[in-house]
Amino acid sequence: MPSSTPILAVNDLCWGPKGRPILTGIGFTLPRGGRLAIVGRNGAGKSSLLRCLYRVNRPNAGRVLLDGADIWQMSGRAFAGKVATVLQEMPADFGLSAGEIVELGRLPHRASPFAGTAAADRHAVVATMARLGIGPLASRPFATLSGGEKQRVMLARALVQEPDLLILDEPTNHLDIRHRLELMELLRALPITIVATLHDLELAAAFGDELLVLSEGRLVAHVRPDALDAKLIRAAFDVEATIAAGAGAPRFSYALPAKASRPLTGDSRC
Repeated sequence: MPSSTPILAVNDLCWGPKGRPILTGIGFTLPRGGRLAIVGRNGAGKSSLLRCLYRVNRPNAGRVLLDGADIWQMSGRAFAGKVATVLQEMPADFGLSAGEIVELGRLPHRASPFAGTAAADRHAVVATMARLGIGPLASRPFATLSGGEKQRVMLARALVQEPDLLILDEPTNHLDIRHRLELMELLRALPITIVATLHDLELAAAFGDELLVLSEGRLVAHVRPDALDAKLIRAAFDVEATIAAGAGAPRFSYALPAKASRPLTGDSRC
């Protein structure tokens, strides 16, 4: 019988340098297999929240629970076996090829970091790169790839890690229109839990089962995409929105407001 424990639970989370809170009173849960899109204006706290989820920002208060366990009580190896990330910043490649970068995703599954590459690892790397359409890039130096190619290589590295939770920070950056649509289709088909920040509200609404709307480091809405309305968009993004509902995800058109609106504020407990 499936567990009723959410795969991810964030409880009254606060984070920020001393005397300068960035995130305040964030709380939500995500069921296993769910897709959560985090949206908000630049500086709303989206990337800061992600860093709390993948164990870079240690909360000043509150907790992040993965399958009911505090992530800061887990070993690094145990955490890496469950959570994979794809970030906006590209890592140093150390002269590695694209295929070697992808293979790094198999490290949490090896008995030792110095163990040789197993046949299962090689098969996973080849199959995943083929699935993302980057098989021909395997022998290319990572440093010579375009931004979009690097993005897909990093996604392949995350997928061969076989995570329970995949965390993506603006995964469509650097991608052209076709590859952006292909990536969204791939992500929607993955049988894993995904949390992603997205700037494009239409992409977020098409991708996410649920949307987390942040404003000034506070959670102002946790809603299904069809619950987005002009009032919420105006308060969170300071734009006027026209929403066209129909089959599939809603579509939006925007205009600058005649008069600046006051941003939403949420629970300020910390």
